[in-house]
Amino acid sequence: MAQHRTNPKIDSRTARADLAPRAKPYFFELEPELHLGYRRGKRGGVWVVRRYVGGGKYEIQKIGRADDDGDAVSPDVLSYAAAQIEARRVAARMMGLEPDEKPSRGPYTVAQACANYMIEHANKHNRAPGETQNIIDDAILPQLGNIDVRRLTRERLEKWHSDIAAAPARTRGLKKKAVPMACNSDIDGAEIKRRRQNTANRKLGALRAILNFACDKFPDIDDRAWRSVKPFKKVTRSRTRFLSEDEAARLVNACQGGLRDLVRAALYTGARYGELAALKVHDHHRDTDGGTLYIADSKSGEDRHIFFNNEAAQMFDRLAAGQKPNAPLLRKSDGNSWGRNHHAHHFKAALERAGIESTFTFHGLRHSFASRAIMEGASLMVVAEQLGHKDTRMVEKHYGHLSKRHVRETIQRTSWTFGVDDSDVVPIGAGR
Repeated sequence: MAQHRTNPKIDSRTARADLAPRAKPYFFELEPELHLGYRRGKRGGVWVVRRYVGGGKYEIQKIGRADDDGDAVSPDVLSYAAAQIEARRVAARMMGLEPDEKPSRGPYTVAQACANYMIEHANKHNRAPGETQNIIDDAILPQLGNIDVRRLTRERLEKWHSDIAAAPARTRGLKKKAVPMACNSDIDGAEIKRRRQNTANRKLGALRAILNFACDKFPDIDDRAWRSVKPFKKVTRSRTRFLSEDEAARLVNACQGGLRDLVRAALYTGARYGELAALKVHDHHRDTDGGTLYIADSKSGEDRHIFFNNEAAQMFDRLAAGQKPNAPLLRKSDGNSWGRNHHAHHFKAALERAGIESTFTFHGLRHSFASRAIMEGASLMVVAEQLGHKDTRMVEKHYGHLSKRHVRETIQRTSWTFGVDDSDVVPIGAGR
């Protein structure tokens, strides 16, 4: 179960309205051997799921009606996003991995626990978190997938945790390759070790969440094995790289067309790339003091409103002018929507033109927004609200040092002064 997928042919009502009615569905791949299909008939559109069962054969099942005539008002009417979730849920049932499957039917493997966790998570948050699925595919299933959850031991899990920390980092990209990343000569061995241990801790956290989910559903599973595995200590570091005012201006000037609007939007709002790419024209709301953007599907699974100033409002007004309400607000230079990693190559080229290191990521624009807001006096709670965090813990973790600097500078600027010069007083020992 991969991340939410986009497909310009069927992911909007407008696009589906342009499709010719036919008996055979329009299929696209959700993940290997699993497809979501849309069939447009005389009485409206329907969603179907298709799963490859081997021997050149497929198992196909209708999963619901499409919301072509308006918002979903009944359980069997599904939006494009809801159809993806239902397709994965139905496919899991086809494979015998129902969310309510009981361990008493036989061994309850880690693979089954992972599948059920992802189905439940997708149902709760209306999305399937890509990072968690990547951890499942790359780290959990190959080593632990076939083991009965009830037979997991602390020793086995500690070895799994330490093996991840000892393994070399893998290359990044859409298709993962089982080869080590080239070592950066500027990174010493201690830093590489810290990063690998931090990665191991993150994957341990994902595994614990999955196994704790299994415990919550099936009380007869003992959780002591994974609760006793200790994460590596003091390996998490705050994110300190953010753009200065001069760097931000250079980067914006180095960008062109749709990329420039995208980068400006990230710096104005602190929104994530995926949140910005998903914005529609009707998500932009203007008022006299700036405006708001409605984020319908954030990483936390909850919607929120984010705010921006008048300069940003003017940019969003320009982008929305003359566009249909359901059209993408931020568009590439060719007018199409931004998709996964569509920005990567152009963003890297802009960094080079701006004289900024190529290791700086688009997500760093979010950190730059938060860092600037705090240094300009915004409270941690305000920044947390804008970024979509439920409390200030993450903001404190990554930007708390900036808040302390602001407190110190504020006190120095606002404290009493009486014009008394005590500079001739020398502390004892200072002159020796």
